[in-house]
Amino acid sequence: MAFFTFHQNPSWAKLDIDPSSGIGPYIIIEAENANEANALAVDSGLYFDGSGDCPCCGNRWTPLWGDEKGSHAPEIDGEGVTEVPETTNSDGYVHYMDGRITAFVVGESMQAIAT
Repeated sequence: MAFFTFHQNPSWAKLDIDPSSGIGPYIIIEAENANEANALAVDSGLYFDGSGDCPCCGNRWTPLWGDEKGSHAPEIDGEGVTEVPETTNSDGYVHYMDGRITAFVVGESMQAIAT
């Protein structure tokens, strides 16, 4: 298993945020490979056809290339993520193979978040 990261392009200068579906600026999906991650992303509410997205900003979501390898742990640009309670403003969500969805922030310790 590996973790694959999707980054949201803010179409119409707005991010699509839906904590109940685990959709935020970043979505990290645990999968066997990039193609499976793309399919799981669509099942989670992402789309890759750009329907309704801003013509000047481009598509909100971009699929992964089939040869992308992913990472051994959830990360953004090589930096690990810290899982946080749902009530915290998050940078995104991790979707695990077992069905769990957890919120996360990038580059902050739990102690820093709790204060």
